[in-house]
Amino acid sequence: MRPTSYPFIGDIYEVVPLPFTQSIPTPSSATAVPNSLRMLRRAPGFGPTFPTPIHSFTIPGCTRAEAKDFITAMQATVMWSRQQSPKKKIVNPIRTGKRGRPADHFFWIDLICPRSGIHKAVPNSRKQHTLSRKCGCKSKFSIFHHIKTNTLRVEWSWIHNHNPFSEDEMKINHLPKMVEDWLTERVVAGLSWNAIYELSLCQDLFAMVEPGVVPEASYIKYDHVRYLIRTRMAVVAKRDADPFVSITLWASNLQQQGWSTLLASSRDSPDFIFAFQSPWQQQQLLNHGQGMYMIDSTHNTVDNASLSDGRKFCLYTIVIRDPVVGKGLPVCWAFTASAAAEPVEQLLRWLRQTTGIVPCAIMSDCALAIKNGATAAYADLGAQAPKIYWCVFHVLKAFKSKAISYLQDNSEDVITKFCNVLYEQRVCPEILLARLYVKWSRINPAFVRYVQIQWHTNVTHWAMYFRSGTHTNNYVEAWHRKLKGQFSDSRERRRIDELVQVLTDQVHTSFVMTQIQVAQGIKRQTTNKFQSLAKASIDGYSPVVMSLLGIHVIRHANYVGGLTAYDEFLAPQQERRRRWKSEENVRAATSLSSLATAPINPPGSPIDHSK
Repeated sequence: MRPTSYPFIGDIYEVVPLPFTQSIPTPSSATAVPNSLRMLRRAPGFGPTFPTPIHSFTIPGCTRAEAKDFITAMQATVMWSRQQSPKKKIVNPIRTGKRGRPADHFFWIDLICPRSGIHKAVPNSRKQHTLSRKCGCKSKFSIFHHIKTNTLRVEWSWIHNHNPFSEDEMKINHLPKMVEDWLTERVVAGLSWNAIYELSLCQDLFAMVEPGVVPEASYIKYDHVRYLIRTRMAVVAKRDADPFVSITLWASNLQQQGWSTLLASSRDSPDFIFAFQSPWQQQQLLNHGQGMYMIDSTHNTVDNASLSDGRKFCLYTIVIRDPVVGKGLPVCWAFTASAAAEPVEQLLRWLRQTTGIVPCAIMSDCALAIKNGATAAYADLGAQAPKIYWCVFHVLKAFKSKAISYLQDNSEDVITKFCNVLYEQRVCPEILLARLYVKWSRINPAFVRYVQIQWHTNVTHWAMYFRSGTHTNNYVEAWHRKLKGQFSDSRERRRIDELVQVLTDQVHTSFVMTQIQVAQGIKRQTTNKFQSLAKASIDGYSPVVMSLLGIHVIRHANYVGGLTAYDEFLAPQQERRRRWKSEENVRAATSLSSLATAPINPPGSPIDHSK
């Protein structure tokens, strides 16, 4: 039955419970971040009581905005849920020529208890925790504008079948609106969970903790902040409910912005590949990418639920060294649904067609898929094809694990011998491997066969004898750490289109800004230990000494600082060392003719020793 009287309440807090949460000002003697979370919650609270089950009254104001202010005050203690009643629609008070009872209100807003309703369990649900907050509570309130009196009236069914003001319920209820607004502002500002967590730690507030007083920071959880961040990103990233349709829309949008894209098959298939490169990345590749590509993939960075048959998305990144900044620079990204060689071949062929760049070398880990894909992509170039190098760190890591598996306690000696083969630059590594076979074939023939098949046939890819310059894939590993630590939380897996949005907006802009800062002198250039020692060595040569040694300094048009004369200084030495290696190998091969019984030529294609 509808109430008949609505007494006027001048101060709404005569009936509305006082907020549990209070803002605490910063003491003059304390130092605190201006936008930190300085809020305390006092619990438990006390709910109101009224003489009738439905308490009706009139509050100051007559507009919808003032009605929303009252709702906000009510939600400071209980997060009432808004419900649009089909019986109380907004109507026009002027009903000329229409029959029926005239409307008595402009608007009517219903709000119900957040624990109203009954939980309906989903059959065959995979969730382990099915406990619901719903308990069938009938408490609710309505606020509406009364036309005749031009006032705001409230009807409040205030009796709950639970105690929403108890300390136990506060732990499971939604955060207060003022705390929710603070979190939303931090998320919109682009802060990560780590930054928000630091802002919530106010030492002086935790010193005020006593029974019934708890900092609001104690109720903020990672999952809730993660939800706010992901929902904010999903508005831009998710172009369609189907991730493959969304990727198609992303490819079209990037092409309109001038990006180069490769989308072979946007569907759940092993042939799926989506590669993209910005005009700025393409220009950086043209300027600095003729030397070496560093390529590697990372797994489990995105949600794999859209793939069938247990397949996983792989994120391939091609990195070059940026001579301006002195660090690795991603110049192309590609998502694939397969870790086979075909997507790598397709990616490198596309990159070669769009840029025309053929690098001198390609560095990767020990993945045979990358090696085979790169070899096939440049097979038509013959001897002019890029050299395939394997990262020394990954080579040693793989060899050590297998050596321990085969030899257990005897693995330390063979690991040392393999390191000597790896780092030797004067004697051909095949000769050193033959010596290793003579000893270990008697101890463990299976291990020798493994070395012959896995490492001997690929000796030109990992031995220092056949290479010079960069020996590790450290620029790619550093990029992966930056991606997972700064731009994409490793504890969550976003949809593939969400990570595309992160790469194109956040990551790309970050690298562009860093290069501008270094080029303009705002930041210093980064040099590694090898570069610092080489620069110190070359700086010790005066112009007179360099002229006597026949060293000529060449400064190119795109010179940005660093080791300008380093290559010219090393060129005569490298030529002498190459001739000396050839003579030394001839002598070493002659002295080791007695090792003819050793399996020097393992199964596989013959190895070309020419450099």
